[in-house]
Amino acid sequence: MHDQTFGLRGNTMKIYGYGKNSSELIELSEASIVASAAELNELVRLLQEAIHRKKNKSISPSAHLHFRDSYKELEEGSADLIVMTD
Repeated sequence: MHDQTFGLRGNTMKIYGYGKNSSELIELSEASIVASAAELNELVRLLQEAIHRKKNKSISPSAHLHFRDSYKELEEGSADLIVMTD
């Protein structure tokens, strides 16, 4: 469903985001991640879970995963990364 919502076709990756203090969703041409080794390890685990869900078309209560939900050590005010899984 989200692939159609966000216009995903073929091998085209899309990146969307919000500016700080903004509620307008915009398409980004690139994004940079500044993170610790522990945060990057958790990000890899999160992406592996997203791959698993997409490949297996898993039925889950949510069609996306939040980095903030899986990495509890994230400090208040840190950016969140959301990965669509359907």
